[in-house]
Amino acid sequence: MSETKNINVNLFPTTIKYVNNFLSLDEVDKIIEISRSLPFQNHGAFIGDGKTSYFLKDNFLKNTIFDKKINEALNDYTEILGMGKVKMSESWVNIQKPNSELLQHCHVRSPISGALYLKTDVKSSRLFFHNPNPYIKFYSARKWAESSIEFFSFKVNTGDLVLFPGWLNHSSNRELNLSEERIVLSLNTIFV
Repeated sequence: MSETKNINVNLFPTTIKYVNNFLSLDEVDKIIEISRSLPFQNHGAFIGDGKTSYFLKDNFLKNTIFDKKINEALNDYTEILGMGKVKMSESWVNIQKPNSELLQHCHVRSPISGALYLKTDVKSSRLFFHNPNPYIKFYSARKWAESSIEFFSFKVNTGDLVLFPGWLNHSSNRELNLSEERIVLSLNTIFV
């Protein structure tokens, strides 16, 4: 008679790369200085006072040391995921003022997306990632488990980089930004 075995298999994990202190404060200041010349406008992804340079549709850091550094981090991440190489195709800056929020969204057609935090403080809203399993909303978890959480959040700091699959929904999860100015460089990629 064969022995009974219980096997638990965690299928389809989603790996997110979080790099604390990816940039120094001097490097962050240089990117903020470059971004100040970008055209900013309102965007439907924000509620409240939030502006973006998203409509520029270009990588404003192209051919800079930051482009190279970010692309290296991207490809370290894609190596972990078993994907081909990518490069930054678009980069833009979002500036949020007090009482603004970022609505839930994903980055369609971008294999990997990212957020580089240029200005945050203790009053800044967190970055939330939402469970892609649509059935998670149909039951109440009795205890914390990777498969039963509805969302996960990061309290990010100035200089931190977060990389994630472009299809993964993220937001501020109705949490208001309370800092005077929260500045984030967002990015999309293409395969090379």
